[in-house]
Amino acid sequence: MRGRAFPRRIETHRLVLEAVEGRHGDAMFEASETCRDYLARWLDWAASSTRTGVKAYTFAIQPRLPTTTSSAQGARDVALGEVIGVVDLRRGSAPNSAEMGYWMREDVAGRGYMTEAAGALIDEGFRTLGLHRIHLFAGVDNVASRRVAEKLGFQQEGLARHGSRAMHGYYDVYLYGLLETDPRPSTTTR
Repeated sequence: MRGRAFPRRIETHRLVLEAVEGRHGDAMFEASETCRDYLARWLDWAASSTRTGVKAYTFAIQPRLPTTTSSAQGARDVALGEVIGVVDLRRGSAPNSAEMGYWMREDVAGRGYMTEAAGALIDEGFRTLGLHRIHLFAGVDNVASRRVAEKLGFQQEGLARHGSRAMHGYYDVYLYGLLETDPRPSTTTR
């Protein structure tokens, strides 16, 4: 059923995804701070983020969520009970499209959490927002991010030279795309 409101909370087998709100600011900052150097290699904001800046972001994004139908979700491991990463969908420039972005704490990477969280968000994006296409960019050397995209069924569609920038300057990224009609492996258990 398309056109339903995007849920503010999604539960998977191991995770609780919540729409980012002001109350998540401290937890998001702490999660990113535990691996600042790791994240700064890929994300421009990570090198210079501050608690105040992250909290301001969480308050600023909250009112936009219902009107833009985008959703930023904080992945919380049920067992850990804390924020371990963020995955989001932002409306794309083409009709019925969105761009996905994600990051995860380095100490919990490799356990399939991001694949599970992103898979749940993709399912909801196609089902409730009526999306036809979701795309994402992953650094050529960011093996973990590329692995998540490929596990989710994204197709590598091209290379953007100096397509992103982080702490050490510009770097090349692959463009990945996923259509609602593409086969996707089952990534979530609800």
